Amino acid sequence: MDVNYYGFTIHYVDKEWKYRCVVLDFIPSRGRYNGEDIATIFHECLLEYDIIDKIQGITVDNAIANTKFMYELDKLLPHFDSDNQHFQCLGHILDLDVQGLLKTLALYSETDNNGQEQQYEDYEDETEEDEEYAPNLADSPKIYNKITRYFQ
Repeated sequence: MDVNYYGFTIHYVDKEWKYRCVVLDFIPSRGRYNGEDIATIFHECLLEYDIIDKIQGITVDNAIANTKFMYELDKLLPHFDSDNQHFQCLGHILDLDVQGLLKTLALYSETDNNGQEQQYEDYEDETEEDEEYAPNLADSPKIYNKITRYFQ
């Protein structure tokens, strides 16, 4: 069985106005990846380190489980307002945008049997193969590396 982990980091500006980033905890999952479990594990971590009242914001990717995590965290932390303290990760948003752009470019241009580039006149004529094509980061490692390096 694969073991998944949750990594919690804290980011703050210290008394000398220096930006700090610290790994708070690295916790093995309990086998399920859903918002309720993430919220419970996160809440327990906050209690353990006695920082439950210090959360000013949370940044996560756009996974559905993370949306549920924010909803569940609202219940566990009465002072937490997920509408105003939940921030989506810019690196992940850019990645999704780049993947969408690559998909559009792949659908827009195609080569014919003679090696000549053709362009679709109408996007409505997409084939099932085109609809299923979703480039992943392996198709564009240079773009992904630049994006992630920029936001670290």
